[in-house]
Amino acid sequence: MSKANASLKLLTLDILQDVFTSVEDECSDGIMRFCTTDQVLWIDKRYATKPLLGFKHDRDHDYTLQTHTFLCERELTILTSRKSSVMTLYDVSRPPGYPLSIHDSPYCIHPPSNCGTSNLGQLLFRHPHSFYQPSFTLFQIHERGDITCFDVSVPSQGGSDMVLEWSNQIDAMKTEGDNRQEDAGPLGMRERKERQLDLFHICDEKREKPEKAEAEIIYDIIEQALMFWRKAETSEEQILTSFDILFRAGEMPQSTSNSDFLSDTIINSDSVFQALARGRISAEMLGKGSMWHHDISPVLRHHIPEATQNVQRLTDSLSQLDLNIGGNRTQGSIRREIRAREQLALDMVLASNIYSSHPFADSVQKSQDLESLTEALSLNSDAPPIQFGYLRPIRQDVGAADDKDLGDVVTCSPGIRLLLKEWTVGTDPKEYTSCETEGPEKTKTSVEDTATQKTVQPPAIVKVDLIAPPPIPRRAVTHSQPIGETTDGLADSQEIMASTQILPGPYGGRSVLSKKKPAKKRTGGF
Repeated sequence: MSKANASLKLLTLDILQDVFTSVEDECSDGIMRFCTTDQVLWIDKRYATKPLLGFKHDRDHDYTLQTHTFLCERELTILTSRKSSVMTLYDVSRPPGYPLSIHDSPYCIHPPSNCGTSNLGQLLFRHPHSFYQPSFTLFQIHERGDITCFDVSVPSQGGSDMVLEWSNQIDAMKTEGDNRQEDAGPLGMRERKERQLDLFHICDEKREKPEKAEAEIIYDIIEQALMFWRKAETSEEQILTSFDILFRAGEMPQSTSNSDFLSDTIINSDSVFQALARGRISAEMLGKGSMWHHDISPVLRHHIPEATQNVQRLTDSLSQLDLNIGGNRTQGSIRREIRAREQLALDMVLASNIYSSHPFADSVQKSQDLESLTEALSLNSDAPPIQFGYLRPIRQDVGAADDKDLGDVVTCSPGIRLLLKEWTVGTDPKEYTSCETEGPEKTKTSVEDTATQKTVQPPAIVKVDLIAPPPIPRRAVTHSQPIGETTDGLADSQEIMASTQILPGPYGGRSVLSKKKPAKKRTGGF
């Protein structure tokens, strides 16, 4: 092969299935347009191995894709295909003295609905006299023989902006939609609440209030909170915290909530913190008049070990969470950190005590005392019904008008009643000891009793010489009639049995019958 016919390898596609479908010569900007079955490429002829830009056209594996570039005010590239009448326009060019730029996103031009999806051929034409005009014409011939003509024009940048004017019908429709109220059904009956989250802004100047006016309001709230449970109209069905009592002792908003801690109230102020630290507010003072009061700070200590009723001590313990970013902190940052620490301690202390206007119900009614004693003395093993305390089950029916309190009529399985038989409502769980009623009893020696016992030396064992008792003569047993075997004295402890073991000796331990003596012969006469 001669050197003139040799090919030069400039660009290789990464995906083997992709092929080049069209190549355009360079335009006035020195850029060549390549089209593959996957994307459209803009390549500088000086650096052909590295494309400057690529756009995926998201067409199927189409071998009839072709690009056409026209010079209007700038180069405009059009992607066409014989399998589809859709055209894609790419507003990509390189102005003089600037790099390759994308002036607008690619957009498609769809043919009319009466045109076919495919065409046999197409031609882009621009009249020579309108060479510099931003317009051109596209001709397409379809399988049925009809020819479609598209006039495409690109608006110039220096033109006036488009002004849209709505018709009277559109204005009337908009007015009707604004006046129409949306019917959301049951969801529309929900309560709508708006909360201003300005309290989370660390630079909010509106939170700065005069201290004197704030202190006077706090004193009034404290006086009202001390008489909260004494008011005749007070009938709270919910369990309230110390924060709830202080919140409801002040000016109530239009929409109340049980724990409205996100509301910007005066309770979240430094005056309440100082009053709590000086002892002007305490759990005992707020609990006077309530039927039930409980301290839940031990529960909080499981999650927050620093939880305590002393707000000043809690504030000092929370100082370990301060920022440690060196000495380059401003005074404003330190003040905000101290105030946030005090507010956190205030919220934790006000949430450590809960109160209720309803006491816990007795686990066993007085009228049932005699019956319970009788059942304890009887042999009946049936477990008593479950007694409920403050929280009681309520049967809820979806279609019912109101909910009915079940009280103690709830029926439970015998297993649950047996488990709760020994439990008394209101007792301390730490003081409860479970006793195993079935199975062998285990004796358990206390470690403390063993340790307090005195060690006693065991008695010494002295050797004693035993004197043999005098012999007892055997008593002869007589019988009125002779027997085959005579018994001498008392009977043996074991019966006499024939020995089957061969003993050493000439006779082997076997009994031998004695022979009769031979009779003497008479040797003489009379």
